[in-house]
Amino acid sequence: MSVHRFPRPVEGRGCLTRLSPIRKSPLISQTKISSIPVVSSPTHIILVPTAKEILAMLRPFSLLLLLSFLSLPQPQAQGDESQIIAFENLWNKMQIDHDAHAMEQMLDPDFVLTDYDGSVQDRAQFLVSVRDKSNQLTVEVSENMKLFRHGDTVVVIGATHEKGTLKGKPYEHHGRFTDTWIKRDYRWLCIASQLALIPKS
Repeated sequence: MSVHRFPRPVEGRGCLTRLSPIRKSPLISQTKISSIPVVSSPTHIILVPTAKEILAMLRPFSLLLLLSFLSLPQPQAQGDESQIIAFENLWNKMQIDHDAHAMEQMLDPDFVLTDYDGSVQDRAQFLVSVRDKSNQLTVEVSENMKLFRHGDTVVVIGATHEKGTLKGKPYEHHGRFTDTWIKRDYRWLCIASQLALIPKS
């Protein structure tokens, strides 16, 4: 932007202990009963966990799944960032078309611009410059944009290139910009923009 328009699931495999079905032993004749050893107590005891114990074992695994889910990138955040990039590109077109009305819809009432020469404009003053048809832009592009999000605030940095005529005199600028967007009432609005020229080498 400019005044002219210049960041293997752990597969849990459940284990089911299958107990062999109890089969009825064939009838034993009375003559063989005396030969069967008598066991006074069982040699193997199978302990079946209670429902409370099962829940206690599952809690750490459930917590791990929840933390993994929260660490995944959220689609809404990605959508917001794409929207802001689209607004940055629309900004350039509005400057070329002198569309101050559409530009106003993207600016916070407290918007302030610090221009490349150090001058400062509020929203009303900036919109006057957008309407000014003595400045005719033929090229207005933003490049290499990077976004830094902090909650409902996004800072955009990037490079800008503009070319045109001002009161009939040709000019061409290469610079950098920093724009700050805030989310207010579910809408992204630009609240501050700062520009700097890249010195010619």
